[in-house]
Amino acid sequence: MDKVFIMLKKFFTEFVPSKTKMKTRIVHFLLLVVVASALSFTEDYGEAFTNLLQQIRLKPCEFVPKPRDSTNFNYVKGDTNIEGTLNNSQIRGLSNFQILRSKYDASAMHHIFDIIFAPIQIFGSLDLKGTLGIAGFALPVDEDIRINIKVTDLRIIADYTFGQSLTNPNGLRISDFDVKIFVGDVKVDNWVESMDISLNTFSNDFLGSLSVLLSKELQPYVNDIVNYTVQNQNMWIQDAKMTDIIEIFNFVTNLVQNTTCTDVA
Repeated sequence: MDKVFIMLKKFFTEFVPSKTKMKTRIVHFLLLVVVASALSFTEDYGEAFTNLLQQIRLKPCEFVPKPRDSTNFNYVKGDTNIEGTLNNSQIRGLSNFQILRSKYDASAMHHIFDIIFAPIQIFGSLDLKGTLGIAGFALPVDEDIRINIKVTDLRIIADYTFGQSLTNPNGLRISDFDVKIFVGDVKVDNWVESMDISLNTFSNDFLGSLSVLLSKELQPYVNDIVNYTVQNQNMWIQDAKMTDIIEIFNFVTNLVQNTTCTDVA
């Protein structure tokens, strides 16, 4: 119990932003864990993983991006110098997913999961100003874009294996992580103020088709990004046993289950 408490504290100290409400709730929960009597939880990693995802689906709260009033950015490369502001941005539907499969082979320490999302919608507005460098020419940019994108049937299939830590013979690491992402359809209904209806329609149809194509073409780079993230996770579990990770999943599942959440995501 003490070891799990230390691991939880380390994880949420290093990986959870300090100002989130969830971090405060977890700290309070950890204090309760120390004094609470033992609870009956699953001892299977696959089941613990599924239970946690199910609770996040029911009570997304701090696990999905919140609407943001304004986000500024600046992109400079060569003759391109664009300043932009993303206003009133929000993503809806991230908690509306179905777990098609979650299977853990304890003997091989191998886990595979398959998740599909119902429509995910992205809203907001984008203000762009500056210059866009094309073929040696700096073209002026001053656009006001209304963003409305719907992604249908986003499916994520992933599998990975736990192995012995490279730094601690008694610890764990994640290896052979493979992720495949499939997108059924992307509908774009943006509105660019400087274009008429026909140009906006053509642009939206093109962006929708291009987005589906890019989801396939960028697949090889997804694993590179995921495995870079896994390196950080391996630092967290290098001193852990599988029973420790299962206990953590159980505890966080119980935390989410007992959290008051009225958000819709």
